[in-house]
Amino acid sequence: MLSANADHFAISLREAIAERADPIHWIVITAEPITVAVAELTGHVKDRLHLYGPLDRIGENLILPTVGSAMRVYYLHLGFPNPTRSQ
Repeated sequence: MLSANADHFAISLREAIAERADPIHWIVITAEPITVAVAELTGHVKDRLHLYGPLDRIGENLILPTVGSAMRVYYLHLGFPNPTRSQ
């Protein structure tokens, strides 16, 4: 989950709770298949993650050099063509 999405999720959840007249006792979040990508790893962190195995399970195609490149891959995955290009 991107931190920007986490903030949006938290705000939306608080708003939905505030709008309810009845008290909320449960919140269920589905854990559908999740794709993990990592960005901006420094050499020693990347080396450690390779050593312990998580990066091997993530796959080289989702180890990205920048947050911007991670966002491009994410938006392309959603079907947005060339998401960083201004219209």
